[in-house]
Amino acid sequence: MSRLFAVPASRIKQIKPTAGDVLYLTDSHITFICAADGSWLSLSDLLKGENPHVRVLAGVAGLKGDRGEKGEKGERGERGERGPQGFDGPPGSVTVIGDSELATAVKQLRAERAKIQAAILMAVADAGQLTPTKRASVNAALASLRRVAGI
Repeated sequence: MSRLFAVPASRIKQIKPTAGDVLYLTDSHITFICAADGSWLSLSDLLKGENPHVRVLAGVAGLKGDRGEKGEKGERGERGERGPQGFDGPPGSVTVIGDSELATAVKQLRAERAKIQAAILMAVADAGQLTPTKRASVNAALASLRRVAGI
């Protein structure tokens, strides 16, 4: 059954309309009727018929409807225009390493490793707790490392 509401515009949000309800705004003196979708339509616009656009009063949002079925795939669109050329970025950090650079790097790594090993062996030899046989082995290893490392 339809209801009649006579309220100021500030109280519209408190009304939960149903189709056929009538709303009279006491402050602006405009009358609206509720459509089936819950929106308020201006009764004077509907009755005059002069204006193809009927004023709609923003009402309370209705419940969310169910998701519709998936539509068919549309036609492929035309190819778009070519965009502007991008800016030049900073130079890359990738460097091509040749055989000579690689050989130099390997020698440097071997020398650094040999220096570390020599330092360890020197510490062992300086500890003074080696038997003569072990001392001879450590000294031979140190001599070999000095040759490789150039120390």
